[in-house]
Amino acid sequence: MRTLTRSTHSTWLSGGVSPRATSTCRLLRDYPLEVLPFINEAWVFFYEHRFAEADRAFHRVLESHPDNAMALEGLGHLQAMLGNCAAGGEYAAKLTRLWPGSFLTRSVLWNLSVCQGDVVQARKLLDQAAPKIPPFYATASYAVLGDKERALAYLDKAVSERDILATSMKVNPYLDLLHSDPCFAELERRAGLDP
Repeated sequence: MRTLTRSTHSTWLSGGVSPRATSTCRLLRDYPLEVLPFINEAWVFFYEHRFAEADRAFHRVLESHPDNAMALEGLGHLQAMLGNCAAGGEYAAKLTRLWPGSFLTRSVLWNLSVCQGDVVQARKLLDQAAPKIPPFYATASYAVLGDKERALAYLDKAVSERDILATSMKVNPYLDLLHSDPCFAELERRAGLDP
């Protein structure tokens, strides 16, 4: 029996319902509700630039659920952002093996391209994905590549669409490049955040 939650999650994760994501057992095993507080805690630490604590929180999930895609994705991003391309590559490889073609896998592979200095590949992956991914992810990705104009355009879209992730614009370390732009303060105001 298909549930709305599983169907919605599967569609979001892979851009369509994949055979891997349609298994209720696999989904419950890899995304049990008890790990969500740890995943959320890890991302809060990440956005607060408390990277060692984010690393520990993601690893806490992997201790009990070694194939959890959200934890693998978080660790891949974290390691790539810290410049640990080899470690980020290990998480990307495992994620690719477990969830080939998923949004989370593509996201970590993009981050790894940036970490390795392959800006051409990173730009190619991003330009292909940007129209299909949540606008805030495109915002952060273009900001990392130094493209303020596109980053601000996608942030404007994220705020207009009331993307919940846009509320992290002030603390997301990927957006540091945008903070000095006057448009950023206006977008903060529109999102209901204090500039």
